[in-house]
Amino acid sequence: MRTIAEARERLAIASCHLADLLAWPPVAHHPATPALERLAVEAVDLAADVLLGVALLIGQETDAANERDAA
Repeated sequence: MRTIAEARERLAIASCHLADLLAWPPVAHHPATPALERLAVEAVDLAADVLLGVALLIGQETDAANERDAA
């Protein structure tokens, strides 16, 4: 099982690879590249939102567990 930190790192790596691929001259000059770039940005943004949501949920659950333990 991966940790959130590992998932965050993999997302950063994937973002860099996507940016490099889209900047690669044979791809950069292709007519479909702007649409692919928008799609890549949306995919990375969605993945980042999911990671943030999971982190927030874990924080809320941890806070609730700590409150129960303190009571």
